[in-house]
Amino acid sequence: MGAIRLGFLIVIYLVSMGFARVQAQDWLYSVRTDDNLWEICQTYVAKPLCWLELGRYNALPNSDLIKPGRILKIPYAWLKYPPQPATISDSRGEVNYIPAADSAKSPWKKLNQLSSYPALVAAGIALQPLPEDHKIHMGDRIITGQGNVSILFADGSQMLIRAGSDITFDRISIKDGKGFVDTLLVLKRGATDYNIQGKKGLSRYRVDTPAGVAAVRGTEFRVNLQAAEKAVMRSEVLQGDVIVSDARAQSSQQVPGGYGVRSEQGQPIPPPLQLLPAVEWESTNQDILVIPFEISWKSLTGAQYYLVDLYDSKGLSASWKTEKNFWKNTELDNGKYSLLVRGVDQLGLQGLDAEQLLRVENPLPAPQLSAGSIKRAGKAFVEVSWSLVVAASGYRIEVATDPEFNQILLTDSTEETAYSFSNRAGGYVRVTAISLSGMAGDYSDAVWLVPQPYNWQPWAGLAAVVLGIILL
Repeated sequence: MGAIRLGFLIVIYLVSMGFARVQAQDWLYSVRTDDNLWEICQTYVAKPLCWLELGRYNALPNSDLIKPGRILKIPYAWLKYPPQPATISDSRGEVNYIPAADSAKSPWKKLNQLSSYPALVAAGIALQPLPEDHKIHMGDRIITGQGNVSILFADGSQMLIRAGSDITFDRISIKDGKGFVDTLLVLKRGATDYNIQGKKGLSRYRVDTPAGVAAVRGTEFRVNLQAAEKAVMRSEVLQGDVIVSDARAQSSQQVPGGYGVRSEQGQPIPPPLQLLPAVEWESTNQDILVIPFEISWKSLTGAQYYLVDLYDSKGLSASWKTEKNFWKNTELDNGKYSLLVRGVDQLGLQGLDAEQLLRVENPLPAPQLSAGSIKRAGKAFVEVSWSLVVAASGYRIEVATDPEFNQILLTDSTEETAYSFSNRAGGYVRVTAISLSGMAGDYSDAVWLVPQPYNWQPWAGLAAVVLGIILL
């Protein structure tokens, strides 16, 4: 009985210690330029007198002076909404990030003077590979060169960060585990696409730029920033509504789906303009496309040029800018793709997307067939063998009297890499590999089948003589 009681007490102790450890977990906040304890507490903390308690909790000698880059520990129990990291769902090309603690130490001005990804690297900016756990936390910063990265938020919303972008995840939180996400993103340059989900449109997303602010609840939109002497922001709404305001919140416009605005730093937000409609496809959508191929669309009135995005099963594969009304490809791998094309007007506003689904299947290589691959199998049979073709579901063999294969003697299929058939007269033979979809690849070189000589056996001659005598 004593042992049972002792075991029970040990379990209670271990559970209480585990609970204490969970309760003691801290959220790490990276102090930014111009931060102070009062504003941090107002924004993130629900605990009364937080600005006093937080200084003591972090053993700050002077709570009024906190340097950028310092890590503050804030107990999870104090927070208004526990933060949830975003997840990297896909990345391509030159994509790096600066962790929250390092990002807070990097002045915006220094980075803004470096207009290209190579310039950042040459300047010694501490860019790191994306984290191995694929998690992006509050305060982390992503910088792309010739690459892109797709981000998934806790409520199912998605963001695509395009090439040449610089964006900080200034605030990420989630309320009561019910899918309410409150996210603040700071875009300093580049282009981003958003598909905001959230349950019943409750999630809040805000994109801050020097030229304006886009705030949304459940919609699909784009924001791109041209960072120059005076920054220019372009916001295009595909579905739902977006509130676009200037950086000082002195003017704003509600932008509905199918409209966009071009806003300049220091200027009021202009009325929204209707976006260019989706282009009309001119080329037929074939079931299977073979490299090389060309996809064309009708010229769109008002379009200065077109943007082309190619998506594979994971995300954005590549993007192009073209003034022509067609897109040609000579190097796609086999697979299924989605092609999105949109026109861009004279203000740089991107229009609605036109989508075409593509299925690319390049012919399989020809099997290797040579004279040495042919051997006799009995008096009247020939066996032909050839090299294995990866991804082939089977092979087709043809025999003809002429090298152009106009006079076909035999056509048959097999799943093996060898085939036997009756042949005395000779001829030409060739083989092609068949893909899983039934597409025939290139034919092998035609090989001449040497005619099988008719061997006159002695007993056959004797039988002929006897037969002649009988007939006489």
